[in-house]
Amino acid sequence: MTNEFLFNDPGQWLHERALEQSGRLIALRRDIHAHPELAFEETRTAGLVAAELSRLGITHRTGVGRTGVLGVIEGERPGPTLAIRADMDALPIHEETGRPMPAPWRARCMPAGTTSTLSPCSASPGC
Repeated sequence: MTNEFLFNDPGQWLHERALEQSGRLIALRRDIHAHPELAFEETRTAGLVAAELSRLGITHRTGVGRTGVLGVIEGERPGPTLAIRADMDALPIHEETGRPMPAPWRARCMPAGTTSTLSPCSASPGC
């Protein structure tokens, strides 16, 4: 793959990388969804995010705002900065999907929008 390809069609390139990683990303999303943690209690989820950033070789800090994780990817040239934020906390509501949930998690739910924003953040081009 050449840099020219990236500049001409970055959407296609990202789509192909996401397809390559879809199995791993689906498993990660299901794991996070199966272990919901309320705000400022997301130690397990933060650990998964930090481990994923480490796997990708991305410099990061943990404990940001108590349970947050901050990853930094620096470009080779100066230019605009892009920030991506993703919520990791579950809501204290009862899940009503009919799917089996472990007893400790029945009164907590990771709404679809939460995990759908967290998963793409773990799908970086370096996967």
